[in-house]
Amino acid sequence: MSQANPSSESFLSKRQRRMLQDMGIDVFTTRTASADALAGPAQDARSATSKNPAAAARAALTAAKDAKREETPPAAQAVNEQQPAMPQSDAPPSAPLRIELSFVATPALTYVGETELSTLELRFVQDVASAAQWVATRSALKGTVRNSEFRWPIVEAAGTPERAITVFCEKHGLLSRSAAVLVSAGAARLLKPWLAESTEHWLEVDVLAQTLTQGAAKRELWQRVMASLQPARQP
Repeated sequence: MSQANPSSESFLSKRQRRMLQDMGIDVFTTRTASADALAGPAQDARSATSKNPAAAARAALTAAKDAKREETPPAAQAVNEQQPAMPQSDAPPSAPLRIELSFVATPALTYVGETELSTLELRFVQDVASAAQWVATRSALKGTVRNSEFRWPIVEAAGTPERAITVFCEKHGLLSRSAAVLVSAGAARLLKPWLAESTEHWLEVDVLAQTLTQGAAKRELWQRVMASLQPARQP
């Protein structure tokens, strides 16, 4: 079977094409596809997204996520998916611990507080310490009492004040019942958590200035001091 040349097909009339078909000659018709037909679905999609900005934005975001996922190695993706998000806290970081105390130490009595004692308070502590010294050892107290300081840390250092506080208390007899211990409530809160030994014999005195101006309060404090020294005086 012969075929007509496609290049000459466009020059045949309908009558000529019918005559060729009657003689058994096939006639092929060449159709030219339009640019719109060739564009196909891609052009339709671009047209749709151009008419809908929101759809275009979503399509761009999806494409960016897909590209990022392709660039990330599978192992890294697994770690990122398993790792929980770090919680965010609005609480400010806690300040480093600092301890600053004032104390008056004698062989028979030690006072520890948050502030230095006044001249009048020092005189009162001197009298009580002298009496405690005589009761405990039958000897006079030598020297004049004075304010001293305990600070931690002395230099910037990591760790806890446990060792420094223990050494301080052992040095000044705060852990022994052979001496009376007067301590303010604030100082007790700072020291006691770091001590392993008992502090039941400590006598808390919050306002020493008020105690020394009231006869009944002075007498009560003196009785408490004597009671704390009683176990040490027993044979």
